[in-house]
Amino acid sequence: MGELVLNKENKRTKKIYWRYREENATIEWLDDSTVIINNVQLELPHETYDYRSGIN
Repeated sequence: MGELVLNKENKRTKKIYWRYREENATIEWLDDSTVIINNVQLELPHETYDYRSGIN
């Protein structure tokens, strides 16, 4: 599971990536708002990934 924390805003953490029984992650930031986690590209802070439903 990956969580996003927006430090400039006083908000709670947000789950951005979840895959059942996954213990390791490869994470690559392409720019300030685009991240690739285990070959899943997300545009943050709006997109999230859950293995059951895909990218939301």
